[in-house]
Amino acid sequence: MPNTKLTKAALANHFHYGKFIYAALIIAAWMLTDLVYTATEYRPPNERKVDIEMVGAYSNVDKLEPIAQIALEAGQRYETDIDRANGIDVESEGYKPPLEEVTFYSIDYDTENQGDPYGVQKYMVTVAAQEGDIYFVNRKLMEQLVNEGVAIPLEGYIEAGILKPGDRDLSAVTFGAPSLEEDGAPGSARVYALQADTLYRLIEEEIYDMRGAYMVITTFSANPDTAAVVMQSIIDQLETEKPEWLT
Repeated sequence: MPNTKLTKAALANHFHYGKFIYAALIIAAWMLTDLVYTATEYRPPNERKVDIEMVGAYSNVDKLEPIAQIALEAGQRYETDIDRANGIDVESEGYKPPLEEVTFYSIDYDTENQGDPYGVQKYMVTVAAQEGDIYFVNRKLMEQLVNEGVAIPLEGYIEAGILKPGDRDLSAVTFGAPSLEEDGAPGSARVYALQADTLYRLIEEEIYDMRGAYMVITTFSANPDTAAVVMQSIIDQLETEKPEWLT
């Protein structure tokens, strides 16, 4: 008869030879749990979030979480005011502003040195997939976004006081609208971007090199009005006096 008696020695021998199997089972269970959580994790719909794509040779977006939180609150106040004006009872206990999330993302794409080749692909895929509400890009990419009809005109937000360009030279970001006419005639001149090179906190805190960078709001943003409010909040938080060392 086989020896089936459960002893301490038998258990020790079993776990000695089976430890790798148990380790593999634990890892597989953890991966399955993580996969299920990721697949079922709640993600706000596009109209309830504002995504900011920081495109450049380097960006440390983790440092921007406090900036994102304040921008989120600014967007929520704006949307609450809009809902109140539309007759929605914003004082009710169950009311929540539509905007749920403001998030910064990093795309490693330096058009001069190309940078990470995967970053180049990521940028192209992100634009092609129509993801992102606000883009921080250099001059070359900004002009491409304008020419491809991806950037929305901003002068309406400037005239309404939502965006405050300050001393920025708007003539440098004014272009003829992408033509939809068969004869290719240029459209009327519009403001399509704002300069980001006065957001000195970005470079002082080693977050992002904003020199020569521009901010655009995309045509595929599900909530461009709120994105404009978020953009102004970002400007208000990051715009500081030019540091002496940068001069």
